[in-house]
Amino acid sequence: MPWAFWLLLVVVLFYGALGVFGRMSEYASGPAVVRLGEGGPVEILAALPGNYRPLLAQGMTMRLELQGFAHQYQELRIEELGGVLLEPGELRESLGVGLAERLVAAAPVVVVRARAPSGFFEAEGGRLPYFNGMRGTVSVRVRSERIAARLIPGLKQLLP
Repeated sequence: MPWAFWLLLVVVLFYGALGVFGRMSEYASGPAVVRLGEGGPVEILAALPGNYRPLLAQGMTMRLELQGFAHQYQELRIEELGGVLLEPGELRESLGVGLAERLVAAAPVVVVRARAPSGFFEAEGGRLPYFNGMRGTVSVRVRSERIAARLIPGLKQLLP
């Protein structure tokens, strides 16, 4: 039976270390649509929940997953960040009916824009072209905190 004590001690120490050193991230996620300019760059428009607006900034990394290409991610930088929150009706007026219908929103959102580095994306072992109106989902990491602080809020002051 002494081995059971040591096994239990190792398990407790492992999960204790995981709680202190491990981190949990929170992401702002929302629908995205591809917009092609006339001979210009490929632009990605996304509607992220408005409550995350204070945590978003230009230059943050946005992870795009296009519909039909599960787990094929494109990492893009946010180049433009909306300064106001838009209600669903205002989103339609701001972007136009065609794009707004692809960015379905039920609550206030902030519109973010990013540019793709080329007219193609990598998926399924090859290069595929972007097309106007392609839909997807974006995620932006907005916050990260230690697991122990998430479980026991009083530890937030002790654990940076």
